Amino acid sequence: MSVVGETVNVAGQSSCTPVKVPECRLSDDLGTLFERGSFCDVVLCVGGHEFHAHKAVLAGTSNLTCGIEEFRRVLSVH
Repeated sequence: MSVVGETVNVAGQSSCTPVKVPECRLSDDLGTLFERGSFCDVVLCVGGHEFHAHKAVLAGTSNLTCGIEEFRRVLSVH
């Protein structure tokens, strides 16, 4: 399989119609979730301020290998 420009071609299948590869918008989409507060499933209380967040994003971007359980130990999580 090869990606050429904005299409994907599978080797040996010349009759295949090229498929347009959409632009990656993952960071934009995650930013929108954050701005809207959509689907938040945890609130972090830090220095008297509350931050609504997503457990999966926190666990996936954390340097702490234990994920959300380690966050519970370090921060006050409600």
